[in-house]
Amino acid sequence: MKAGQTGKDKDASVTIGEPMANHTSVRIGGRAEIFARPVNADALSRLLECASGIPVFFVGGGTNLLITDEDIKALVISTVDMRGIELRETQGNGAALSVSAGEPLRKVLAFCMNNGLSGLEPLAGIPGTIGGAVAGNAGAHGLQIGDLVSRALIADSAGKVKTVVKEDMGFKYRRSSVSGLILQVDLALEKGKKPEEIKELMQRNFEMKKKTQPLAARSAGCVFKNPEGQKNSAGRLIDAAGLKGRRVGDIEVSGMHANFFINTGKGSAADFLELMDKVRDEVKKRSGVVLEPEIRVISNVNN
Repeated sequence: MKAGQTGKDKDASVTIGEPMANHTSVRIGGRAEIFARPVNADALSRLLECASGIPVFFVGGGTNLLITDEDIKALVISTVDMRGIELRETQGNGAALSVSAGEPLRKVLAFCMNNGLSGLEPLAGIPGTIGGAVAGNAGAHGLQIGDLVSRALIADSAGKVKTVVKEDMGFKYRRSSVSGLILQVDLALEKGKKPEEIKELMQRNFEMKKKTQPLAARSAGCVFKNPEGQKNSAGRLIDAAGLKGRRVGDIEVSGMHANFFINTGKGSAADFLELMDKVRDEVKKRSGVVLEPEIRVISNVNN
């Protein structure tokens, strides 16, 4: 196939030279040599068999992700077409929800609301897919999604699928030790609340997030992790260093929440990374705290 050409079968679409800026929330990224969107584990296995000797990167909804400006000489596999939500039978007040990795988190929350399932309400307003949320142990308002995971189906680089239980997924603050691609997640929720109660709580959490974070802007989400053992968050440390509004090229530290970098125009990954370095250096100089990245960076030399 030629650059820009897409091939399809019933289980996957494959594009040559796909601009990855179209698939990240910050709208930055070079072209992927091969970009594929399988719909199930069988299609994924076939793709990986064909990719022998080619580097492979996995992406979800494109949030918390920065792809460098250079073309990616690899097979980039997106999970966004891997969909499905199943409510399994449970006893008592428990509820087991099985979710395919590509389901947007907002749709999972909507399903929970409509079916009277509680537990995920604090995550209202977090973008991306359920697979990405679990891999990065996304959280808000004191909840981390890893708290609710019971097990997951994970494919390794050869396409072999195995079941991994929560205790072996290494959940820590904004990360996990999951190696490979999450295909499906089982969540342990509660039932019994009325949909309107769940909706009210989700709406309250979303409104709080909307007031404090630039949700409508082109960003990658929180850039740095909140430092452990510190009373101040990364955003507060960046703000205290006087860095709101600091910019490199078209990438700017948000005036609403300093831990968000906004692409105000034609920002590049190089601009973004340079701004990260400047912010990290200034925060260390002012507070002595070394900020660690929360976003994932994909390039030809690391993942």
